[in-house]
Amino acid sequence: MPGLQPAGMSRYALSVSIHQQLLNHCLETASQEVCGLIGVDVNGRQALYRVDNIATEPATAFLMEPHSQIDAMRAMRESSQELQAIYHSHPNSEALPSETDLKLANYPGAIYLIASLQSDTPVVRAFEITNESYAELQLELI
Repeated sequence: MPGLQPAGMSRYALSVSIHQQLLNHCLETASQEVCGLIGVDVNGRQALYRVDNIATEPATAFLMEPHSQIDAMRAMRESSQELQAIYHSHPNSEALPSETDLKLANYPGAIYLIASLQSDTPVVRAFEITNESYAELQLELI
């Protein structure tokens, strides 16, 4: 059943720099959902890769453009990184996985980051999504 984990929940560490890059990406096109990937190397260094959103209704959905997603995955491999997280924004709703987000979560090993822009202060939350259910992770900026 979808829901939040109790106190003592698992954590996801995100660098302050990557967090800021993610927010900048979201705010550049605040009226539409944006999306991208975060890679990590063996030393824990993270990198953000923007991916074009080609959804027919980008104000309420995202669909990663296949070529830019492949380019991002290739760049990760070339930098000895692995996929760590997938992010997207919710311009007008909470930072919670939607039914569509749950159904389309095809990378069970990845963390899912959702940025909500519905208030003056953007909110980013982290989730593990498996079998169309989610558990929130405590987002720790490092």
